[in-house]
Amino acid sequence: MAEYIRREALNALAAVAIAEPGFLVDAFADLEPTLARYGFDLNEQEMEVFKDFQSRVQDSDQEIDALLRNPSVLHHFWHW
Repeated sequence: MAEYIRREALNALAAVAIAEPGFLVDAFADLEPTLARYGFDLNEQEMEVFKDFQSRVQDSDQEIDALLRNPSVLHHFWHW
């Protein structure tokens, strides 16, 4: 049986990432245990989508990577 990407799973990941900044920090450090701790069970294709996102962030501007790894950077930026 072919796997597919469940849009609702990826939307739920995005919602958690927005609501809980520590989620992305933990997910970037140790993806699979973090997903399990938050109740996510992604199939292979969905994991590839997340890993692609992770890779693009890491290859992008260093400030974006720093922000996603440490959300307090945003707080500091807005409260200078």
